[in-house]
Amino acid sequence: MLLHGKIVTCNTNDSVAEAVAVKNDILVAVGRNSLIENLADHRTKVIDLKGRTVTPGLIDTHTHCASTGLSELQYLDLAYPRVKSIGELARVVSEKVAKAEKGEWILGRGWDEALLEERRPITKWDLDSISPNNPVVLVHTSGHSLVTNSYGLRIAGIGRETQSPPGSTIDVKDGEPTGFLKEAHAMNLLLRNAPAATVDQIKNAVIAMESRWLQEGVTTIRDCGIYGDSRVFLEAYESLNNKSELKLRVCFTYPVSNTGELRSVLERIKKPDTAKLRHGAVKTFLDGSCMLRTAWMYETWNKNYLELDDGNKGYPIIDIDEFKKLVQFANDEGLQVCIHAIGDKAIDMAVEAIEKAVSMKPEDCRHSLVHAILPRREIVDKIRRLGIVIETQSAFMYFLGDSYASNLGPRRAREAFPLKTLISNGVTVGNGSDTDVCPLAPRYGLWAACIRKPLKGLYGFGPFGTEESLTAREALRTYTIEAAKCLRWEHKIGSIEVGKYADLAVWSDDMYNIPPDELKDLSVMMTIIGGEILYRSPEW
Repeated sequence: MLLHGKIVTCNTNDSVAEAVAVKNDILVAVGRNSLIENLADHRTKVIDLKGRTVTPGLIDTHTHCASTGLSELQYLDLAYPRVKSIGELARVVSEKVAKAEKGEWILGRGWDEALLEERRPITKWDLDSISPNNPVVLVHTSGHSLVTNSYGLRIAGIGRETQSPPGSTIDVKDGEPTGFLKEAHAMNLLLRNAPAATVDQIKNAVIAMESRWLQEGVTTIRDCGIYGDSRVFLEAYESLNNKSELKLRVCFTYPVSNTGELRSVLERIKKPDTAKLRHGAVKTFLDGSCMLRTAWMYETWNKNYLELDDGNKGYPIIDIDEFKKLVQFANDEGLQVCIHAIGDKAIDMAVEAIEKAVSMKPEDCRHSLVHAILPRREIVDKIRRLGIVIETQSAFMYFLGDSYASNLGPRRAREAFPLKTLISNGVTVGNGSDTDVCPLAPRYGLWAACIRKPLKGLYGFGPFGTEESLTAREALRTYTIEAAKCLRWEHKIGSIEVGKYADLAVWSDDMYNIPPDELKDLSVMMTIIGGEILYRSPEW
């Protein structure tokens, strides 16, 4: 049992208790110290909180756990501020090339042209002289593009005559491919040739990531970033789970781009859930990225904040008729569809497809809009009525905020991430990191949801305004009970209530009673999953 603390329950009434009791892996009592103490006997382990704040274990509704772990084991870190210019990036890559065998793939991740001194994308001409004999593949921080050198273009079969595949872009300058490939269909021309990860590599990647999440109070994640063969990733997770080596609770979400792919994994998706591994959801992409101006919009994208991008409104990256069939098929099977939709036009199209599917077969699938950065205010009520949930990433406003402001422009930047409007209108909003797009720590998302400031402030520190700022209480719920609803797991996680799993985070400070700007500096003192202490701070 945990005594003498501030227990923030995140239940329906947002009540606060003093202590909790746990038996096996379940919360059996929540209330005053005197009530909980009376339940103790000689076998009871007692933890004196000494006034510390306890919340439900945090939930990340949108991660790329396994692929992030693989990236950190295999990829160069090219994120700002480690790399601040193309010159620095070239130096980091050339050092790796010097140690590599001829023909060995040189992989990197995390660059963002908005934060580079040159303020332009990297091209093959920046890479060819430092790596003439090795393919270089440097993935953009958005995950929606990469740059490669001439060696990589040859592997991909991309030359002057190559046309961009539907729903993607092969960037060209003066008739010559630049090496900058946007969106999956173009990227996969190269990545399908890359070395595939093994089950053991994936297991090691997950284990490495789990320890980091535990240090940040995270107890449950949705891994929706399975790239390549999802069967290999599932085998890795199931192996960890079967051997009781899976520490976090994981909602395994299958990537599908058409009904054929969905049919092929349907049997695996409908596997029975366990306490640690949950199935029943699929992920699909409708549009692209705000950072790359490939998300699907009604109006032309901005660039450099005040300029317009030559009529570019982005595009869908999937055939719309196939997308509608996919949503209908998943709904008919009782599966949750997590739809990547960023632009206002993409969001409208996703809602339209869900509305039609639900009208033909009403199911409580709780379909989700992933990111949903620019929903029109006119569609918010329909989102609520259809039971659609939003899986946001408020940390984008900080880590990607300069790029977002540049591409959205003054008006749309203030309309982006309308979290206050969504929540006040009864829409379920869960939060997440989208790691490795952003650092995984939820404290950054809690802080960004309240502060709404970009990292460098290239267009000022207020492009997103404060009208849609959340309170710390509202922000916490997006990482707890509301996030649990997004995962359709609220009957077991997300709040501190009798009968739920004893998933708890103990904090260094009371997030309700510190200045909002200090939320990013919170630290976790202890993380408990199912009544088991899996992380304890050295400062405890």
